[in-house]
Amino acid sequence: MQYKKINNLLGWLCFGIASITYILTLEPSVSFWDCGEFISCAYRLQVAHQPGYPLFAMLGKAFSLLSFGNNAKVPYFTNMMAALASGAGRLRSAGASRGADDLAILGRPHALLRASATAPLADWFGRLSDVAPDGTVTQITGAGINGAQRESMSEPRDLEPGKVYSLDIEMHLTSWVFPKGHRIRLAISNALWPMILPTPYSMTTSLELGGSEGSRIVLPVVPEHGIAPPAFSPPEPSEERKDLKSEGFPWPGEWTVERDEARHKTTVHWKGQESGEYPWGKENDYENLTYDADDAHPETGSVRGEAETVFTLKGRTLTWRGHLLVTTDQKNFYYKYTRELLRDGAMIKSKSWQETIARDHQ
Repeated sequence: MQYKKINNLLGWLCFGIASITYILTLEPSVSFWDCGEFISCAYRLQVAHQPGYPLFAMLGKAFSLLSFGNNAKVPYFTNMMAALASGAGRLRSAGASRGADDLAILGRPHALLRASATAPLADWFGRLSDVAPDGTVTQITGAGINGAQRESMSEPRDLEPGKVYSLDIEMHLTSWVFPKGHRIRLAISNALWPMILPTPYSMTTSLELGGSEGSRIVLPVVPEHGIAPPAFSPPEPSEERKDLKSEGFPWPGEWTVERDEARHKTTVHWKGQESGEYPWGKENDYENLTYDADDAHPETGSVRGEAETVFTLKGRTLTWRGHLLVTTDQKNFYYKYTRELLRDGAMIKSKSWQETIARDHQ
């Protein structure tokens, strides 16, 4: 059976289960808050408080006629309209797919946001993904924007808390074909930690959705099949060096996440290594980084790192070591780095750098 038919059947099944559940648990009369007003306005086709709900009123009036003059049943049947509408929402989420044809993109997608924050500085990050029918997610591209740099990177300005801004996240260049039946997902977040240190304020951010100016994704759509590629000559054979060997690669390395739920703190550990053999000796490289973040105090993030490169040569061993520490507060970054050179385990030279760097809207 084709995917589309299965998808539609599952969608209607979800609609039936959800609708029956909602109807069996339906409020038979008037609930608290605005429900009574909406039911009354629908029954009499009047105008509810701003901004008004004409479609709800018309549909509610149609369902209220099922009471056949029994005013005590009007709330029940009006609420049934809401139950069926909610069930239809499950049909939409279960049965919606990308479309009938494949969709090809080539270029830089744009995430156009209408966003606000309760703090004077916030970042927004967008990730464009392909979601397969089995739930597998493939990230296609992404990017971010510093809210203070919304108009100029050289002249950043604070955000006005609560004000809605138009933001354009120009994503990295990509090419992709979304197959038929797949979904296109845009995920928006305000942090990309540990890759980027968080902004120094706790905050709440909001996105405006819907309408002609709501937050949306603009894709660089191209024909799926372009011109025929040119014919290239086959690759020329290259000499293979038997005296060169390499093993491992630092990236992506190994990642470990530690979460302290009691204190709302998170630590991420990363490490990577590689080695190589050459005619003149051996090289071993090792790196590790530790990132710390505190949910309640995002201004206190830190990064600690260690790096070591060992050259084993004829008659001697040279070791380079690096020690990194970056800490932050609400106003500054504090950078400290120490570089060391050892010969056969004995220190030859050591030098340290230390600097305080103003955040300046970072």
